[in-house]
Amino acid sequence: MKNEISLPLPVYTNIINKEQVNLIPMGTKGVIVEVHPSMAYEVEFFFEEGNVVETVIHSQIIEDKFTGVDASLEISLFEYGFIARPHTDDYEDEFFVVYKKRDNVFDTAYIQESFLNDLIEGKEWADDEDIVSFLSCVDSTKEEWLKAEFCHKLSECLSYWGQENIFGSSYYEGMTEAEVKARYLTLDIF
Repeated sequence: MKNEISLPLPVYTNIINKEQVNLIPMGTKGVIVEVHPSMAYEVEFFFEEGNVVETVIHSQIIEDKFTGVDASLEISLFEYGFIARPHTDDYEDEFFVVYKKRDNVFDTAYIQESFLNDLIEGKEWADDEDIVSFLSCVDSTKEEWLKAEFCHKLSECLSYWGQENIFGSSYYEGMTEAEVKARYLTLDIF
């Protein structure tokens, strides 16, 4: 006989391992929710004689998911250099960004879309000559560029001006590719 095993909603965890699941009393009913950078997962565990015999995973896209310039988050991060998700706790247009500093070294930053817009509108450190040159390089008018998606804007600014000019200096030693995959790109159930 299969029993559905779970915890009351919402329980958020990055990694659910066998030891945690085996601590759940038999007969408990509900759902375990695992938060992944781009999806919310409902994971149902079915036990037989104390062993997991089946897991059923249901997924749902969440509003504050990571996005990038490519449909694949891995390609966005490892080839294009970053992924971002909204972080509106402090500012309504703020994003949390995971970015590649150099080979096998990654870091995080917070940036507001309004900063990028102000940069192109001449309200930040870029002068008129810089802005004209930038818009020519990305083959866009100021009006078109201001209407673009955040990741598109950030990608072009990073390509043209570099990470330090956009995010500022970071003295954090960074995360390795394996660490960033485990923390931001991996769903690990068992």
